[in-house]
Amino acid sequence: MRQTFNIWVYGDDKLTRGSGLFVGENGVSFNHHFLTPRADTDFRFVEGTYRLELFAKLLGDKASKLVFAHSLSITEGLAEALADHKSGLYFDWGAESGQYIPHIDVRSS
Repeated sequence: MRQTFNIWVYGDDKLTRGSGLFVGENGVSFNHHFLTPRADTDFRFVEGTYRLELFAKLLGDKASKLVFAHSLSITEGLAEALADHKSGLYFDWGAESGQYIPHIDVRSS
């Protein structure tokens, strides 16, 4: 199965809808959130291993380029928790383990 998460927002305290991002020579650091369109109600995460591929198009280039790829695992418990539409799945980098560590965050009402 292939799913495009075409809504991108970034930021730390205040999220900004992404449409472009200037990256200077010192780089940038933000939290990034990738979302499916609201009309896309058929997609559901299930238990398994997913391959995340992040593409970017540099200003002036005709084609997008793959800039990052990584495999992420979702357990049965995480998949079940995501059935609640108030839940979001986050992956935080674990420096000691050298991998992304998943966790569920539930939005308050």
